[in-house]
Amino acid sequence: MSARAARPTIEDVERRALITAEPRSGRARRRWPAVLAASAAVLGCAFVTARVAATDPVGYGLAFWPIASAADEAEDRLMAAVESTARTAAGLAEVPEALGVTGEVEVLSADVRDAGSTDGSVLMRIRFRVQGDGQRCREVMVRGNAEVSSRRVDC
Repeated sequence: MSARAARPTIEDVERRALITAEPRSGRARRRWPAVLAASAAVLGCAFVTARVAATDPVGYGLAFWPIASAADEAEDRLMAAVESTARTAAGLAEVPEALGVTGEVEVLSADVRDAGSTDGSVLMRIRFRVQGDGQRCREVMVRGNAEVSSRRVDC
């Protein structure tokens, strides 16, 4: 036996490393377009979702920085006060009066339906001032079980 066969040299090791690092099969190359297409679809969906949520971030419950402005955050704080007032009111008929007392919210119209039962509801149109954006209006629905929902409307 020769001494060379017993002890590999650095050239032998490098040659073996080059041989084992063969290019990947064609499957791996075909996977990249699918990965890029899936990534683009996810980013597109995220963009569309953010644009929709930005139309009414308070209504969607997403009143924080990337989607909402400072005026939206102020509107969210006022709506939290409206919700707590509606939940603590003695009855559905007292909700519009209780909101009018706060001074921050102006009740433009209120429609109380079946105030004595748990199936009753109050549909109100409210206006309030938001710093930096002037005034905003919302339609607020308060149901008998103190469930509050709202949507932004034109004043």
